[in-house]
Amino acid sequence: ASETQCDDLLDEDGDGFTDCEDYDCVDSVDCAFLACPPEDAYEPNQSIATATTGLTASSDLTGHIDNDDWYLIGTIADGEVAAVALESLADFDVYMEDAFGTVYADGFNFPPREDISYTNTTGADIEMFLRVELWDGGSDICADYELAMFGGTRPTAEVCGDILDNDGDG
Repeated sequence: ASETQCDDLLDEDGDGFTDCEDYDCVDSVDCAFLACPPEDAYEPNQSIATATTGLTASSDLTGHIDNDDWYLIGTIADGEVAAVALESLADFDVYMEDAFGTVYADGFNFPPREDISYTNTTGADIEMFLRVELWDGGSDICADYELAMFGGTRPTAEVCGDILDNDGDG
């Protein structure tokens, strides 16, 4: 006998193991979360209220499906720019949003890179957040990513090594 359902809290095959504890469920979609790395050091950051602050770059981040990561880019004054670069082998989507859910820029490119930027021309300051979403139409339920963010007056020279297009020349 074998475990027939991997999400019902029952031991169908009577071996003393239920669901994801049972070897029969190793390849089950219901148990795929066990292959995920643990949450990264910036958790919890699943909402604007718990958004990570003070981060400008990190190479040790983990995203989980149905569990978006939020970061505060900062207050972007009129005429200033916000820029984000994300690198991963998985398919992440990124959104620049304000606290009211207005999306100012987004990126839906195929891996390995997402680059988005927004120049504030509203005439008012915007408190800008970044939402990082692991695309739910892909094959990954969790994945690592690198992130770099910038908010303020755009530098006139490239800063090598931070994965951003600092000078805006593409």
